[in-house]
Amino acid sequence: MIKDRILDIMESSLECYSKERIEKYIKSVEEKGLTEHGFPRLGANLGFLIINGRKQELKDYFYKIMDICCEQIPKVKAANEFSIREIALLIIMADRLSAIEKEKLLEWKKKLSLSSPFDLYKKVYTLGGRLNNWAVFAAVSEWMRVFLSIKGDSDFVDKQIETQLEWFDKDGFYLEPHEPMVYDVVTRLLFCQIIHFGYNGKYKEFLDEKLKTAGIETLKTISCNAETPFGGRSNQFIYTEAVYVAIFMHEAERYKKLNNNELAKKFRKASVIMLDRVKENLTFYKGRHIKNFYESDSKIGCETYAYFDKYMITVASYLQLALFYSIEDIKEDETPFTSEKYVYQTSKQFHKAFLSNGEYSLQVDLDADYNYDASGLGRIHKKGAPDAICLSVPFAKKPNYKLEKVNDMPFSICPVIEKDNNLIFGAEEGAKYKLIKQIVREEKVEARFICTYPSKKRVNFNLLIDN
Repeated sequence: MIKDRILDIMESSLECYSKERIEKYIKSVEEKGLTEHGFPRLGANLGFLIINGRKQELKDYFYKIMDICCEQIPKVKAANEFSIREIALLIIMADRLSAIEKEKLLEWKKKLSLSSPFDLYKKVYTLGGRLNNWAVFAAVSEWMRVFLSIKGDSDFVDKQIETQLEWFDKDGFYLEPHEPMVYDVVTRLLFCQIIHFGYNGKYKEFLDEKLKTAGIETLKTISCNAETPFGGRSNQFIYTEAVYVAIFMHEAERYKKLNNNELAKKFRKASVIMLDRVKENLTFYKGRHIKNFYESDSKIGCETYAYFDKYMITVASYLQLALFYSIEDIKEDETPFTSEKYVYQTSKQFHKAFLSNGEYSLQVDLDADYNYDASGLGRIHKKGAPDAICLSVPFAKKPNYKLEKVNDMPFSICPVIEKDNNLIFGAEEGAKYKLIKQIVREEKVEARFICTYPSKKRVNFNLLIDN
């Protein structure tokens, strides 16, 4: 059963939290108050396991965390945009399973109904200016209050979504500033949630069409080893594959309802492969929330905001949604990133090109965000070869994440020119690539690029996957 597999993986992600760590976390929040969403996220995910008959030894901690959160959330703006949507999912599932006494569920719901959206959320439409994906989290959390009939404001939801309508590219990808790949897919998953739980406001058709278009294109961005694409902030956290599990399950559910079995099977296959990858990551990078082997508390490879207690549990957080989308009777078929030959170029905003022949996957950054990446060939994956022995990401000289020691230069696989007896690499900041030709045949997949250096010198750069 797919639901049991999802719960197994959620449980694995929570095994990183010892009783002592949970007790320390509860004590800290009791003393300092609720300040962010890692704490309610831990409580909600503990709850999902407990109501499904697991982790019963942690039941008292779960109730304690939930009581604290439902008491404090209406009183403080502690990233409630993130927390309410997850607590709501827990309440819905607990009610369906009759797993928590109704009086306790009613108590939590009543407390979450005590404030208006303007008192709960920081990023609201009345602020004006560009509101980014926090505003989407607020819209979804508020919709979940509407769904639960706890004084949610559906007009607020529409107005929050209205602030986001211009932030999609031609493929339906979401344009968070600087276009990090993870922020696109997380935001789209939020829109999946709001639609799944009955949003039928003025922007439903607009959002659903974006999700439909983007879903197809997203299948082309995954590597043959089921690793999510690099690019921008947060792209090397353990939770990223879990987001794609839920996205692909949502799309499988969509096409099952439309009787489009061909696409339903492709998305189902993709979701199951990604689910297996999440499980592998939790084993391979055991006890770590980011894809490296430094101790998590060192924060090496992490942005300043990305600490363990917030990001380790996020694996389970996105698998929550997969539980709601996991229709059991969808068959599986091959999916693009495991079997097809293609060259896929994103919009200019995301500046990526992907090559695949099923056995190899290549990813090129055409115009990198040098706070995180470098332009040029940044990924070569071979099917079956562990990513740790492959090139999986490029890197910047001075990235916006913590390093053990300073990088000498940015790195990717790239052309090199000589100027004044110096070698100048096509990974250096300011170098840009343009895809000028693609050839996809039975025997090969080829892409031809022009690399333009800051000096305006241009060099051809060809990539070939030959059978």
